[in-house]
Amino acid sequence: MIEFSCSCGHRFRLEDDEAGGLTQCPQCGLLRDVPRPDEMARLAEDGTYKVHGSSGPELEDPKDVAELSYIYQRGPRDAYGNEIDLRTTQADIDAVGGMPIPIAPDLPPREQAPKYDPESGELIEPLDLKPDGREYVNPAVIPMARATINYASSATSTRPSFVGALFGLLAPINLAVMFAVFCMHAVLWPLIFVSFAGIFIIIVAIPVIGALILAHYGNVIEDVGVFEKDELPRPMRDLGFYEDLWLPFCNVFGSILLCYVPCLFLPAAIVRVPGLQTASVGLMALLAGLGTFFLPAVLLTLICGGTILNLRPDRVLGVINACGAGYFLAVVLWVVAAASYLWGWAGTSLALDMILHPSNQPVWLTSWAFALPALIAGIYLMHAFCQWLGLLYRAHFDRFPWVLQRHVSSKRTAQAPGQLTAPSARSRRQL
Repeated sequence: MIEFSCSCGHRFRLEDDEAGGLTQCPQCGLLRDVPRPDEMARLAEDGTYKVHGSSGPELEDPKDVAELSYIYQRGPRDAYGNEIDLRTTQADIDAVGGMPIPIAPDLPPREQAPKYDPESGELIEPLDLKPDGREYVNPAVIPMARATINYASSATSTRPSFVGALFGLLAPINLAVMFAVFCMHAVLWPLIFVSFAGIFIIIVAIPVIGALILAHYGNVIEDVGVFEKDELPRPMRDLGFYEDLWLPFCNVFGSILLCYVPCLFLPAAIVRVPGLQTASVGLMALLAGLGTFFLPAVLLTLICGGTILNLRPDRVLGVINACGAGYFLAVVLWVVAAASYLWGWAGTSLALDMILHPSNQPVWLTSWAFALPALIAGIYLMHAFCQWLGLLYRAHFDRFPWVLQRHVSSKRTAQAPGQLTAPSARSRRQL
């Protein structure tokens, strides 16, 4: 039977087989260790253990108390306020009979400290290297080739080459793009033929394909101009609905509306005024000519300008002035490309209609022998026109009087006269 007391005064009486275990005091609720029979003599009446009897541990030498107090003193100073110094002194070494250690051993100085392996602790001996028998050559006497790539800036860039642009379209990748656009026109032929036959439900697909073609021409101007690509973008580019389809279509179609709608509606309103019927024809021709002249600038502004605020008349005229003589070449190219394109489009459509409704139409307009080559030439010239607009932007964009193009910090220091402040066309991002 094991009998012991809890610190609260409760007396336990447990069986011998519970020695070394735990039991809970029913009075204070604490867990108590059940002592073994050999530990019963060390238990006090209050349940605590006796440590070295009642008087505590005894030291062999009373001086050890002072030494231990000195060693285990908290803080850097002892009880008398002196700084505790635990470094080994010469007297300590002499007391234990140790040999004195020379401060400067008689060893030759090492040029480099020895290195040891961090895992095995072995000394790493230096390896002897075989001398290089090759003759040393001074790098200053080696002839160096000059840089062959010169990155052009807006001040040093050459003028765009119209002939180079025309021949650049004959590259295989550009021919593949133009052939894909021709295939899109070929898809329209059966749709037009079915609509001429009276199945008008299919006519909904015709303007959709036409819008995709217009969006492609807008992507050509943006890729060649803003992104400085020399290859034509594939039709529908990256298939992004807004960036690659809807936005370029709106820009191209909106440019055509802005330039040619006045020549259609304003003369029609004047015709209703008595005595001005003859003047309406001349006014229509004048407005059509003005629209043709301004269309390249309006188209370039809508696609590359980033905001309709740049359509202000003085800014459009500033674009024309910045492009110089190249702009008049763009106008001529637009007239030729649009005429050939309309001839091929209308001619192929009328040729399909002639199959169902024969009539006495001019052969040059309804014959496939004339209309198909005109359509092919129109596709090629329209790509040349769009590429030329992109090249004009690439060469003169820093002189366009556009707004919201880039941020120029007011903290920048004044630059020297003639120093460029505009970034390159590749790094410029539209806002």
